[in-house]
Amino acid sequence: MFEEMEKILNLEASALVTVAVGYLGFRVAYAERANPENTAQTIFLSICFAAFFQVSLSMAAIAFSGDTPPVFHQVSAASATLIASVLWRRVGMKQYARFWLGTGGTHLDGLSTVLDTIRTDTEFKPTSLLVSVDDGPILYCDDLQRFKKHPFGPCLIGGDGSIALYVTHTQPSGVDEWEETEEHAQNQITVIPADRVKLIETRVGK
Repeated sequence: MFEEMEKILNLEASALVTVAVGYLGFRVAYAERANPENTAQTIFLSICFAAFFQVSLSMAAIAFSGDTPPVFHQVSAASATLIASVLWRRVGMKQYARFWLGTGGTHLDGLSTVLDTIRTDTEFKPTSLLVSVDDGPILYCDDLQRFKKHPFGPCLIGGDGSIALYVTHTQPSGVDEWEETEEHAQNQITVIPADRVKLIETRVGK
């Protein structure tokens, strides 16, 4: 590991910048959507964004020729790469998903679980969330957007299946009626470990 780090640090500054921007672009575009253990995938996608940075750098050098310092070209190219990674995450992936489904692929597209596919989709904007706790009550938030500006709001759904939400209603085990949570308690975030989550139900839209 230390030998690999030493090789990277011995690279020229321009190469280090290319590597750093390529990896940063990958992280922005594929946060939570790439398997961290898949080294080949990380390297390949980082190289793709690094190549985009190099093309942008060449274009910036042509567009801003003259006395413009090289660092300005690098900043411009890096900005273009990060903007491209955001656009790819928010727009490009949707178009790719449509194409992929048209070829007979599935929504999973390399993700390990259905939960990962749903929670990392940029179009997933739930309006309510219900969580049934194993050997416990059912917890419900009837309006997630109400807690959008709260810390960690409106909710968190972990890759391991853990849930954090602001609870507006509860249904104790064995009881059919809902109980509204007191106002002060609704501002307290509730964290449910993955091994306690029995069922998740969410509504998208009104």
